[in-house]
Amino acid sequence: MDSKVIIPSPVFGKHAQLVADALSSVDIAANVLASVEDLLFELALKNVYILTTNISGLETGGTVGEFWSKHQDVATEVANEIVLLQQKLTGQSLHKEPLIEAMVDALTVISNTAAWAAAPPPGWNAHSCWRMSMVWKCPD
Repeated sequence: MDSKVIIPSPVFGKHAQLVADALSSVDIAANVLASVEDLLFELALKNVYILTTNISGLETGGTVGEFWSKHQDVATEVANEIVLLQQKLTGQSLHKEPLIEAMVDALTVISNTAAWAAAPPPGWNAHSCWRMSMVWKCPD
């Protein structure tokens, strides 16, 4: 089975290291989180990243790299709204700047993928693939 790791998968909890080791055994990077606060940040970041790129990308199109370099105003406006939404949903105060900075770091890693859809990599059949976090998994 092929996979394309975009960013390390965050794992948290009693057996987080066991999960990280299992992921590592199949060449999927993982980051063991130390606290519930770290988990909240990572979950909010995932939503900020995915929703910002997918919603903004509907308007801007292009690759993620083009999206950020040419449409930071749109991306920032949408990301700010998503952070506010995450605060409302979680009942927690979230700091926009670190979330947006982390989103930009992720955008930098995948600067050549489509901004307007969470599509599998070229040549992969979307109907036989599934997405877990920010990793695409497809059968051999």
